[in-house]
Amino acid sequence: MASIFEFLVAGSLSCPAALPEWNLTRHSCVQLSGVLQAGASISAGYKDRTSPGTILKQAVEKKGLTGRFENIAVSKAKSKAQVEFIMRQLKDSASGIKTIMAIDLFYWDSEAARCTEVVQSIAPLLEAAEKAGVNLIVGNVPATADSSDCARGINSALAACDSKPTCYKLDLNDMRTQLKRQDYFEIDGQKYDTCQIMADPWHTSITANTIIAETVLRMMDRKKPACAEPAPAAPAEAGQESGEDSSDR
Repeated sequence: MASIFEFLVAGSLSCPAALPEWNLTRHSCVQLSGVLQAGASISAGYKDRTSPGTILKQAVEKKGLTGRFENIAVSKAKSKAQVEFIMRQLKDSASGIKTIMAIDLFYWDSEAARCTEVVQSIAPLLEAAEKAGVNLIVGNVPATADSSDCARGINSALAACDSKPTCYKLDLNDMRTQLKRQDYFEIDGQKYDTCQIMADPWHTSITANTIIAETVLRMMDRKKPACAEPAPAAPAEAGQESGEDSSDR
């Protein structure tokens, strides 16, 4: 079965670690403290590897914030059950969810022969997140000329994310393309070899997951209204604070 980036790792995976030295708490959007993480093995923290959502949670905690954090991701899971759970949470105003991390939610659906129901579920998901004011972070899937119709259909449906104010699409396909083309991924002028990005041929490393978390926060910062602090309450008019009646003034 192909990996999420669908490429063969060149050479040995045992190369020096290179953890990016970013302070994720510098991002204004780290204040979002209610995180629901969904997806497959990368989001599930395969073999105890720290997932992108967990890295975001740690940044939130370092900023002194607390809130709900729940991870419903399951290795090799398709999206249907998780999307249904997410939809219920989005309709519950008391859920405490402010951010949904769904990096690899649709990966296994993209490997299927048929996925009409999955593709049709994407538009209602994006609309429900927008209506609830919840930030939805979703990854696309690898789609090449040899990919299934499902991969192309899923990515086509996810294109609507770009026009939603609280939706953020992570381009995993671009990361895969870079790695296949040049055997490294570059960000901020720093190059990370394939063996530093991939923990094994099927799963991302802590380095890649940190890059994903940083990239997500950068995308969110560019849409500041989606994670701006609540506006301060308007100052009380003179006389109101002391209980005076100003109706005759």
